[in-house]
Amino acid sequence: DLQKLPVTTNKGAAAAQDPMPIETKVDGITKQGELVKPETKADMHAMGIAAPFALGLALVRPKTPVWLLDSDGGLSMSLGSLLAEARHKPANLVHFVVDNGTYQIIGGYPVVNAGRTDFAGMAQGAGMERTYRFQELSDFDAGLDTILTAGQHSFVVLGVEAEPGPKVPVPFEGPEIKYRFGRH
Repeated sequence: DLQKLPVTTNKGAAAAQDPMPIETKVDGITKQGELVKPETKADMHAMGIAAPFALGLALVRPKTPVWLLDSDGGLSMSLGSLLAEARHKPANLVHFVVDNGTYQIIGGYPVVNAGRTDFAGMAQGAGMERTYRFQELSDFDAGLDTILTAGQHSFVVLGVEAEPGPKVPVPFEGPEIKYRFGRH
C-alpha cells in the first residue's frame, strides 16, 4: 500500500530528506520474511517492477540507502529501466541482480535467452559506470564492502547456479484450459 510510505505525507520534501529505512518485498524475488515496520511496507506482486520502483524510491529518498535484490527474470521484463537508472545514477542505489538463468519461483523454467545475456554488459552499455559481475562467492565477499561503502550508484550481477525448482504442474491439457476459462 503505497499510501503508507512516509514520502507521501504533507511534509513533502522535508520528509523525503530524513533517512528512514523502507523495506519492501517483491513476491517474485523473496517469499519469506516479515517487514519490521508495517508503516514502511510496500508489497508488490508482479515481476519486472522492482527496478523501476527502487529507482523511484532512491530518487525520492536520496539520503536513504536503497539496495535492490532483483532477479534475472524480473529484470528481463523491464530492461528499459536500465536506461532510466543510468540516466539518473542515484548515489544511494545499489542494484543487485541474481542471475541463475531460470524463473526459480515457478519451477525453474529457463528465462529468455538464458546463459547468453550479459546484464552487467547491458548496464554498462546503458551508461552505468560502476558495474560488477561475480561468479564466485569469495570474490563477491571480497568486493561487497567496497560496493556498499562507495556511496555511488552501482549495478551488481551475481551469477549463481539454479536450484532444482518445484515443477508447477499444469493440471489440464491446452484445450481443457481454454474451455475451463470460458466456463468461468
